[in-house]
Amino acid sequence: QIFVPIHPTIATQYNNLATIYLELGDLEKALKAQEKALEIDEQVFKQSHPIIAMDYNNLAQIYEGIGDLEKALEAQEKALEINEQVFEQNHSSIATNYNNLAIIYEGLGDLEKALEAQEKALEIDKQVFKQEHPNLARDYNNLANIYKDLGDLKKALVAQEKALEIDKQIFEHIHSRTATHYNNLASIYKGLGDLEKALKAQKKALEINEQVFEQNHPTIAITYNNLARIYQDLGDLEKALEAQKKAVKRLKKKLLPKHTNLILVSRNLSSIHYDIGMQAFGSKQYNEAIESFNKALDHYWDKATIYNYLGLCHYYLKEYPNAIKAYQQAASLSPELKEQHYYNNIGTAYIKNKQFKEALEAFQEYEKLFPQEGRVYRNYAMYHSLKGDSAKALEMLHKAVDLGYKDVEWIKTDDSLESIRNEPAFQELLHQLER
Repeated sequence: QIFVPIHPTIATQYNNLATIYLELGDLEKALKAQEKALEIDEQVFKQSHPIIAMDYNNLAQIYEGIGDLEKALEAQEKALEINEQVFEQNHSSIATNYNNLAIIYEGLGDLEKALEAQEKALEIDKQVFKQEHPNLARDYNNLANIYKDLGDLKKALVAQEKALEIDKQIFEHIHSRTATHYNNLASIYKGLGDLEKALKAQKKALEINEQVFEQNHPTIAITYNNLARIYQDLGDLEKALEAQKKAVKRLKKKLLPKHTNLILVSRNLSSIHYDIGMQAFGSKQYNEAIESFNKALDHYWDKATIYNYLGLCHYYLKEYPNAIKAYQQAASLSPELKEQHYYNNIGTAYIKNKQFKEALEAFQEYEKLFPQEGRVYRNYAMYHSLKGDSAKALEMLHKAVDLGYKDVEWIKTDDSLESIRNEPAFQELLHQLER
């Protein structure tokens, strides 16, 4: 109402709106607002101007968030082109453009160009700032990230320690930038396999962030997420779960449901539940495993594997209808499971549930896939034993053993062979196996 539509103040307001939408994770609205800011500024300033370069720089960040790195690269190159016309060669704004280009090249997987751009940014900033400066710390930090992606963790460690050293001289120890460096150091130590140092650095990052930010800030949530991953690698799943739940809880209060960071921490929470489930499964605590696997289903990337393990848990608990449903769900999500042990698993569940027709069909499909595997004939032994054909059951069991099936404990205890367990031929076969 105060200014005409084409006015730099209005462009600034659109730019600020874009920043807010970006932080909220609403990238579509952020993009529209930033494009509007650029449109106005290009009409206000008739030639190359630092504000237009800033608009292109911000536009590049939004495209990065969307995942369109080609457009991000195009916008960032435009920002660099303008700044190189406006400023002398060695200027911090140009260094920032090179820094941002390095990040985009890194995202595109062109690590050589990323390294070249980041070294250029550092070279300029060293000439601009004659003493320790936050931009130099930024450059060393980003250089560390590129070295890390290149697999040169020793150089990454040196660069990251340099970044931390600079910022410690500039800022108080309780500062978000030093927390970021500790976080990155933890990642490098993790890559080097030194989980104890990684844990120490990550705890330091958390300690600082909890003093810098309010309780539910997304940065604290991501720090908890990273801490959880280290605990997970250390095998301390209880502490991993505790930390990951804190991460999810905080982000749910701050971010939209489809925000990439919320999706990330939710997936990691599912990963921990999956590991806990596998731990319980290995200890034959099948009810506990089922509980954890069901929690993992929310965001775990491989739901088919979880359903397969749910089927196994229900099978061992003699909950055969539930086992059948779980196996079917696994196969519907991942058809390649049928080329592995799906037919064996569901067939044994069918036979235990007295669904003989379905069991036989499954066992026959399994035989087509693995005709020389002893388990095929063990399955037929189960089938014939439960059907009351002792002679055929013993014949199939002998063939299973001849082909390498040697699970003595299963043969001795599984109730599907109860009808032939007292047969002399069965006792003789068992005696041979035990010897």
